[in-house]
Amino acid sequence: MTFRVVYDLATGERQEIPLTPEEIAALEPIAPEPPPNEISRRQFFQELANRELITKEEALAAITSGTLPAEFETLVAAILDEDIEWQARMALCGATTFLRTNWFVDYFAAMKGFSSAYMDDLWSKAFLIT
Repeated sequence: MTFRVVYDLATGERQEIPLTPEEIAALEPIAPEPPPNEISRRQFFQELANRELITKEEALAAITSGTLPAEFETLVAAILDEDIEWQARMALCGATTFLRTNWFVDYFAAMKGFSSAYMDDLWSKAFLIT
């Protein structure tokens, strides 16, 4: 049940008054905070490891030597157009930051069956890694 809280200024007494259905209907839902558009390479791979989508060793190898995690190697190899595959490899191996709006993020999500909301959450959680 949703309440309105009223304080009596003279006594300091707190009273919870139930909202009417009309008052509840008039409440505007709070829009979720949009995810950050950009996260670092380390934040990206670390969050993937945190979610056990790749191993910690794969995350470290991706950061230190640019070696793609096996999961990403499979996804990139599945791209039929050689030029697009090359662009994906260059972006994954050479980028210092990753953009939420990059086409490969949506490709990765679709291939893994992840929703846009899941990817937004991944970006938001990765952004908090310091």
